[in-house]
Amino acid sequence: LDTYQVLAKLWYCAELHMRRTILKENFPIPSLSEMASLMAQKPKASFPLIDFYSQILRCHQQGGPTRAELILLISQFKQHLNLMVKNQQKNVFRHLTNWTYQLKEQENEVSKNQILFDLYHYANEQQLLLQGGRMTDRPLNNITVMACLLKKFVWVEKFIKDYQSSLPPKMRANATTLSKTYLYFHQKKFDLAIVELQGVQFINPAYMLRGRTLYIRSLYESLERKPENYAVLVADIKSFKRLLYRYRKAIISKEKFEQYL
Repeated sequence: LDTYQVLAKLWYCAELHMRRTILKENFPIPSLSEMASLMAQKPKASFPLIDFYSQILRCHQQGGPTRAELILLISQFKQHLNLMVKNQQKNVFRHLTNWTYQLKEQENEVSKNQILFDLYHYANEQQLLLQGGRMTDRPLNNITVMACLLKKFVWVEKFIKDYQSSLPPKMRANATTLSKTYLYFHQKKFDLAIVELQGVQFINPAYMLRGRTLYIRSLYESLERKPENYAVLVADIKSFKRLLYRYRKAIISKEKFEQYL
C-alpha cells in the first residue's frame, strides 16, 4: 500500500506537468524536492517504477529530457511495461511521444522520425493505440506520415488496411482517405493522390487544410508529365488562399496560417 501511494503521487505530479505544458495554464504542482522524501521511502532496485516515474517527473521540471535521456526512458518504458496497468502504459506512451515530437534533429543521431516510428510501432504491438477496441484518427495519420517519411510503404499499406475499421465511424472515411493520400504522395504516385482527394468532403477543418495542401502539392509534382494540370493548379492555389484568409484566426493559428500561405 505504501509503494502504491508513492507511485500514485509521483505519477500524479508528472501528469500535472504534462497537462500544464499542453494547456499553458499556471497552477501549482508539488516540486521534486517535496517528492524526494516519498522517493526515499522505498529502495529503487526493489521498486523500479519509483525510479522510472521520478525520472519522468524530473524531466518535466527541467523543461523536457535531452535526446539521450529520452532514449533511455523509452528503453526503460519497454523494460518495465509489464509492471504497469494498461492505463499507465498508455499515459507513459503519451508522455514519450509528446517529448519526441519536441526533439530537434541532430547530425549523426537517430532521426526524430525513426524514434517516433519505433515508439508507435512498439505501442501498436502492445495494443496501446486502441481504446475500447477503437483507435482515434490522429494516431493513424501520425504513424502513416512518420512511416512514409522513412519509406516503409509496404508496412503503411498493411497498417491502414488493418486499422481503418477500428476508427470511429464518423471520421473513418476522412482519416483513411488522408492516410492513403500521404502514402501515394510519398510513393510519387501523384495521379492516385489526386484521384483519392477529388470530391472528398472533409468534416474536420484540419483534415480539409491538409487534404487541400496535399492536392496542390500532387498537382505541382504531376506537371512534368501532365502540363495540362497547370491551369487547375493555379486555380486551386487561388481558391486555397481565399480559404486561408476566411479561416484565419477563427480556425487556424497565425503560425499555421503563415505556414500554409
